[in-house]
Amino acid sequence: MIQERYNKIVLPLFFIADIFIVIISFELIQSYFSIQCVRFYNYTLLVLIWGLPSLYTKSYSVQREYYYLQALKPIFISIFIFSILYIFLSSQGLLNTITSFKGKLLVLLINTVLQSLFSFSRFKFFYRYRTSGKNTRNVIFIGSINQQSL
Repeated sequence: MIQERYNKIVLPLFFIADIFIVIISFELIQSYFSIQCVRFYNYTLLVLIWGLPSLYTKSYSVQREYYYLQALKPIFISIFIFSILYIFLSSQGLLNTITSFKGKLLVLLINTVLQSLFSFSRFKFFYRYRTSGKNTRNVIFIGSINQQSL
């Protein structure tokens, strides 16, 4: 029951939060450079170039790993793919609101920092939850089981 709630409620919320981080980083740089041009397809492209790699690598989920780098590997792969797609689309003129190289680099830097921090905090929270013993299931054994096999 708890696993179903986690899969149906929490994981989509993490995915939406990741998309909001991408949009917020884009908006921060637009406001920093005083760019007033807001186009719907810019946000659509941002959501697509973040959402597709995120869905492919499942970077929105919290991995069951012991080491931070191993658990954060999907988010780093998503950030790498997003960066390549963002640079390609902006060099082709499809994301033409931020024209300076400094602005594009700042968008990637802010997005990388925010996504990494958010993913790390998610991992740390669930890691503590899982190691505290609250992630257990109760089982009823029917039949005869000797003490040594437990």
